[in-house]
Amino acid sequence: MRSLSEQLPATANPEPLLAASATIPSGEAAKLIENAKLYRVVHRELIRQRKSEEALRESEERFRAILENSTTVIFIKSTEGQYLQINQWFTKLFGVTQAQIEGKTDFDIFPPAIAKTFRENDLKVIETGKALEVEEVAPHADGPHNYISVKFPLRRPDGSIYAIAGISTDITERKRNEEVSQRLAAIVDSSDDAIVGKNLEGIITSWNRGAERIFGYTANEAIGKSITLLIPLDRRDEEVRILDRIRRGERVEHIETVRQRKDGTPIEISLTISPIKDSTGTIIGASKIARDITERKRAERQQLALYELVSKVNRAAAMPDILEAAIEAICRCQNAARASILQYDADQVMRFKAWRGLSDEYRKAVEGHSPWRHDDPAPEPVCIDDVSQFPLEPALRAVISREGIRALAFIPLLGERELLGKFMVYYDSPHPFTPQEIRNAQTVASQVVFAIERHKSGEQLEHLVNQRTASLREAISQMEEFSYSVSHDLRAPLRAIHGFADAVLEDYGEKIQAEGKNYLERIVHNSSRMERLVNDVLTYSRVSRREVQLEPVCLEKLVRDIVRHYPEFDAAQIVIKENLSAVLAHEPSLSQAIANLLNNAVKFVPPGRAPRIVIRSEQMEDKVRLWVEDNGIGIKPEYQPRLFGMFERIHPEGAYEGNGIGLAIVRKAVERMGGQVGVESDGFHGSKFWIQLQAVN
Repeated sequence: MRSLSEQLPATANPEPLLAASATIPSGEAAKLIENAKLYRVVHRELIRQRKSEEALRESEERFRAILENSTTVIFIKSTEGQYLQINQWFTKLFGVTQAQIEGKTDFDIFPPAIAKTFRENDLKVIETGKALEVEEVAPHADGPHNYISVKFPLRRPDGSIYAIAGISTDITERKRNEEVSQRLAAIVDSSDDAIVGKNLEGIITSWNRGAERIFGYTANEAIGKSITLLIPLDRRDEEVRILDRIRRGERVEHIETVRQRKDGTPIEISLTISPIKDSTGTIIGASKIARDITERKRAERQQLALYELVSKVNRAAAMPDILEAAIEAICRCQNAARASILQYDADQVMRFKAWRGLSDEYRKAVEGHSPWRHDDPAPEPVCIDDVSQFPLEPALRAVISREGIRALAFIPLLGERELLGKFMVYYDSPHPFTPQEIRNAQTVASQVVFAIERHKSGEQLEHLVNQRTASLREAISQMEEFSYSVSHDLRAPLRAIHGFADAVLEDYGEKIQAEGKNYLERIVHNSSRMERLVNDVLTYSRVSRREVQLEPVCLEKLVRDIVRHYPEFDAAQIVIKENLSAVLAHEPSLSQAIANLLNNAVKFVPPGRAPRIVIRSEQMEDKVRLWVEDNGIGIKPEYQPRLFGMFERIHPEGAYEGNGIGLAIVRKAVERMGGQVGVESDGFHGSKFWIQLQAVN
């Protein structure tokens, strides 16, 4: 049997029935009216049901659209943990379809530990009957991801739970960003440097603990105030220039400048400032990193003061200049305005030798006072951090107080064998002396002691040096005379040996056995070699003893004359570059030196190779360097330092003739002319010898 709603057409209208009831007998009319009323009720219910069905369909479609298009994980599970429904995002992330997942639990899809956590959270929802928001971890191809899951019960009309639904949002990237932000915040907060944010109007927007420590303002005191809070009046224009550069997107690095603390004291800092941009790339402010460099700058000033003092001492400046430099150094090193140096005089009384910021009255009153005995073998520094707390003689305390001195230190000037005096440094307020300050003061004192002792012994030292110099010159002269005499006297017997041996070979060579003939030939060869050696020694001696008077010498003419007058150079290809510069030299000595270099260049060439020599000059400010470059066997770098010594032979005697004096003659001749010699070679591709002399202006 069909229901009333099925029997009646959806468009039926009960009003005509009610109108017709007026023409029908009363009994039937009453029945008809009752049916019409019933019909009206049914009709209305039918319309309501149809509207509900349409609304339900629309709701289901909206729900399905949400499920299919959401980029969050959505799922429904039974109370036993079996999946009933999942969305497409679940399928995309975990690779299971709706058909594949039905009837499966988390233990069928995920690793046991993760599945266990999911199930425990589901059971909390079932047990409490309340929604649960919890952070969970799910596996992904690129590693585990963090999710915020909202799980809630689904109930029947009677209130019983038949399933749970869940919506899980991936928060991995957000969590990473939060961790990065937290780390950055921790770094900023714990940094010793001041890290300050400001907008483009120069208003402070952030303030870390480093800024509190360096500048003295708390964050509450600084944020919202102008950055000029930290800038001295005479440096306000710096901020205008910095903000202009930031607006242009420039980074400002390592500006060293001065700022001021809350109490008004200046502080030296190094600034690095970078623009801050929003998500669109628009510059909205600046981040400033300020590093306190007060101690570094103070150390630099100390080092500079000590360097200047040491420089004056090493230049043997006059004692007043050295003492003034010492006062300047101690004031810089100690950051003090007053200091003094006192020395013992001939009567063993401490007298002021240099001072700064001290009155005549004070100097007269304390002159002669010393915390140590004159014969104290090991006096130690004496520091008074606060005069008012230190036991002093009443008269001395009164003098110090009138001078406005509240702290002072005594630094002994201790010589090698005696106490020479003292160094004083003064402060107008109590001052705790640090070990570093004492070390700096002792460093200055040591330089003063050195200068004093050198000044005392200067005349004796100069006299001793003059004596030793004269003695050395006399010894050298005697050695040269001896060398000349010996060499000169050796030539006669050498010539006799050579001549007699040569005569025996010539007259009796055919009668002498081969062994005897060999001995005679060796006598002839070695006597010739010995004669060359004696001649070279004589040459070296003449070069050493020769009176040298420098005058302009045309190198080009001199070199060409040498090449033309030495026959042994004919076999070599000698290239003389034009425009060889003129030098100040002693022509005979220079001629000897150049000839020796050319002789070496021709001699030290591998067998079968024709000697090739290039001669050129090079201007070097007020000097001229003459180069003699060859294509010979070269000289290895390890042998070059001893190349110009007497009797130094680098190559085996049998391979190349020589006695090791030729280059020594070159060195001696050039040094007598006030010049230098040297060589460049890699040991394989020839050598480049050079002679450097004063240029002709």
